[in-house]
Amino acid sequence: MQRRTICTILVMAFGVTAASDYHLVILHQNDLHSRYGLVDQWGSPCRKVAYQIDQNVTCFGGFAQSVAYIKNIRGDPYNPNTLVMNAGDFFQGDAMHMLFKWEVAAAMAKHIPFDAMVIGDKDFNEGIDGLLPFMRVMGPNVFICTNMVFSALNETLRKELEEMCPRHRILTVGQKKIGVLGYLLPEAQVNSYTGDIIFEDEIRALTREVKVLRKKGVKILIALGHSGYKRDREIARRVPSLDVIVGGHSHSLLWPDFFSETEAGVPPDIEDLRFLTGPYPTVVMQSSGRRVLVVHAYKGGRYVGNINITFDRDDEVKEWWSQPILIRPTMPADEEAKKTVDEFFGRLHNESMRPIGQSLVQLVGLEETCAKKECNLGNFLADAYIRALRVNINRKVSHKGKILIPTIAFVNSGQIVASLPMGNITLSDLDVVLPFRNAVEVITVTGSAIMHALQNSLSNLFREQFDGRFMQFAGARVVYDAQDGPGGRVVSCHLLCNTCPIPKYQLVNESQLYQIAVSTYIANGGYDYKMFAKPLERKRYGLLDLFVLASYLRQMSPVHPAVEGRIKFKTHSNAQRVPKQCASRQTAALPIFLALLCSTAVVCLS
Repeated sequence: MQRRTICTILVMAFGVTAASDYHLVILHQNDLHSRYGLVDQWGSPCRKVAYQIDQNVTCFGGFAQSVAYIKNIRGDPYNPNTLVMNAGDFFQGDAMHMLFKWEVAAAMAKHIPFDAMVIGDKDFNEGIDGLLPFMRVMGPNVFICTNMVFSALNETLRKELEEMCPRHRILTVGQKKIGVLGYLLPEAQVNSYTGDIIFEDEIRALTREVKVLRKKGVKILIALGHSGYKRDREIARRVPSLDVIVGGHSHSLLWPDFFSETEAGVPPDIEDLRFLTGPYPTVVMQSSGRRVLVVHAYKGGRYVGNINITFDRDDEVKEWWSQPILIRPTMPADEEAKKTVDEFFGRLHNESMRPIGQSLVQLVGLEETCAKKECNLGNFLADAYIRALRVNINRKVSHKGKILIPTIAFVNSGQIVASLPMGNITLSDLDVVLPFRNAVEVITVTGSAIMHALQNSLSNLFREQFDGRFMQFAGARVVYDAQDGPGGRVVSCHLLCNTCPIPKYQLVNESQLYQIAVSTYIANGGYDYKMFAKPLERKRYGLLDLFVLASYLRQMSPVHPAVEGRIKFKTHSNAQRVPKQCASRQTAALPIFLALLCSTAVVCLS
């Protein structure tokens, strides 16, 4: 199809396309997560410390540049039929949102001429009350909520949300009426603060609404969703009459290969290959033989998706031209958007320099320490994880009965890149310590998986270059034998029970299930923690590590975290080490040997 598409574009350039064809350009972004400056490959804000860690870091993106690009395409007379869409998650992800919440998102988003938007799960992080002001600023004509039911809300709120976020919208673009649907993954009801909003299954809700639109004579149908790439492909297969899905949530990077429909191409920044998920667009065939195009645009404002679709006389997808773009800092910036960005970054700088807490001791986060033994900043961050989950889980309404609050946290040393001195601590200080912007998640795994994870934690201990996999803990007491071989270095592990009437440390049971707080990076299997990548359950609560640490510091200040013996290493004498399987026998024989030695000495002296 892409070969045919190239030919089609050449034909279009000479004005020989079929008179009945309809051309539609869709510009889209998703998962901005409060990133308004430059971002690195991981979608984290670029800063000097990142370059000190990895010389391969490349910085792209820039909100003002994205605005200028979108407005330029939107205003191009050769693209009269253009839709601008956002697939959710303007909120959460950086100190900018932590300080200014909906205000900064609304100020930025107003610079983009959006035709349609959906709400992401992170947009509910401050609850409905924290989201409504953003929606009100954006106006009554952009949001779509196909699978949200507001009937359980109070009458005033129900009416407002039903008017601001209807189940579908019909947009007139050129000579065509286009139906737009919007959805959010139902798990948001558990993982976010959605109040009494009820979420329907996406496929059921979309199928119902497609029938409504078809009865109104609307044939071109676009679903704008925040359920992730995998779910979007399933929706594309199962919901009849859909033409395009513009998605988000999974932070999927899709890139076109101009000679293949099924293969992903090479993105312009070669470092992004590690995040490549699939082709842009991903073509999904329905059982009827219809094709549905699925597009995503990674995260953090690094890319803007751009697809030009040709529909035939029957309003079916005929061909397309894919041209997503990597936003570069050298691209022209929209002046008004740049003023807003500069204003908020100035406010962020001023707020970040104010003390938020005090430490009575030095908080050690140096790689040479935290990557090979217990460190007090690692303890402090792990304790912050537990505290944040205790507070946030308790204030959530459980739809599944009792929720177990984790008492165990694993923090990999690579998450921490600097120490903090004794004295006042600012948000700017914490920003340097935690530059990578991880969320705190809860995974349910077996004791066996934990034991394998502990082995992995020690696997690079003797290499010249530390790689950040060594774990710091809360709610765990671990003894290692560094001199033993791979697979035998964990002498013992005791975990804090979260089901006991009085919490206590118990020896790990390899068949038992445990809830552990970890970063998103580790939950995704980073640093070879593959045993955590497929947990029995995974819960996300929208907690950013920077926010978690800052809140904990405010609550507990002045702080004085210590090295408490959470991690210990077995010591050996200079004598030959005794194999573990023989240790008990040798130890039992030792008193007899000493007794014989003493009796011999007495005889000699006499």
